[in-house]
Amino acid sequence: SPASQSSSPTGYYWRKYHDPAALPNFVSGLNLHLLRYAEVLLTYAEAKNSLGQMNADVWDETIRALRVRAGFTDVGALNYPGATGITDIIRRERRVELALEGLRTDDIFRWRIAEDVLNGWAHGAKFSADPSTDDGYIRAQNRSFDPDKNYLWPIPARDLSLNPNLTQNPGY
Repeated sequence: SPASQSSSPTGYYWRKYHDPAALPNFVSGLNLHLLRYAEVLLTYAEAKNSLGQMNADVWDETIRALRVRAGFTDVGALNYPGATGITDIIRRERRVELALEGLRTDDIFRWRIAEDVLNGWAHGAKFSADPSTDDGYIRAQNRSFDPDKNYLWPIPARDLSLNPNLTQNPGY
């Protein structure tokens, strides 16, 4: 039905890279983004933090720069918060800044947190005042992640037959 074709299972819609001028003729002057500078900055911040080299200078070059570009003015959000909790801050910044760009699953797998965040219900927008079920949020998908299996992909059968030294990944 037309109503279901124009709906979203989560209640959210995407406006990133939307060019309203392109609607009449479907021709847009927007370029396809393969790698954004924001991703470069966030990857750099993550790497420096992983090496124990995150400091106010790196913060200012990366997270602060992104937040200033986004229009943040709150000093508490712009100033380096110190080392405590910085990993979570960088991860959240990646989640928000790179939302809907196809990188989240790779981040989750790289950080080895999939069993914590990919099990149970994925939620969408809050449309109900009834807190009895998931505090009123839409249940979009019930997910199940097995860390003993799902961090690796299956090796294609053809590759296994071509190389007898290969063994299938666990769980496949």
